[in-house]
Amino acid sequence: MSNSIDKLDFGDVKAVVNLHMSNFEGFFLTSLGESFLNVFYNSILADNLSVGVGLYQKNELVSFAIGTSKSTGFYKKILWDNFFGLLVVLIPVFLKKPKTILRLLKKLSQNPGKTYISEKAGWLLSICTDKDFRKDNISSRVLREFESNLSKNKNDAVYLTTDATKNEHVIHFYRKNGYSVVNDFNASKDRKMLLFTKKL
Repeated sequence: MSNSIDKLDFGDVKAVVNLHMSNFEGFFLTSLGESFLNVFYNSILADNLSVGVGLYQKNELVSFAIGTSKSTGFYKKILWDNFFGLLVVLIPVFLKKPKTILRLLKKLSQNPGKTYISEKAGWLLSICTDKDFRKDNISSRVLREFESNLSKNKNDAVYLTTDATKNEHVIHFYRKNGYSVVNDFNASKDRKMLLFTKKL
């Protein structure tokens, strides 16, 4: 594949994890480790409600967008459908950092858009572009393809969350691509988040 956007499958998981690890340093899911991310992304792509697209250049994955056509509760669904596989890779993390389990459970239980989201809405869970390709409008291309796939699934809107502070370039990116803020909430004591949406 060369400079093409295609649906992601299990064969792409390793490349997705590598891109995630190298571009999302310091993020909570990254802190759970590469083994967790392998199971996590495999679990998402195995679900029939998942939507995943990736852009390749010279057979190298340089950008991806992954989400779901399910309006709410997708993380919980992934957790319970793949409980034992995720548990195995998380036990070493929990032993080193016991508080991690509380943070993970809180993340899974959050529903920041419960009063806003229609049953026909989808979610963008993760979008990532290699640092060397961020000036090439690739992220916008991948995002549009992701949205197109949601539309084909008869979703009428897409939602996402992102950090509210020290995140100006990402907020600008979503606004530039037609997203608007509908809510804000606290993911933790020191982390404020924004809920964005866009009609499809």
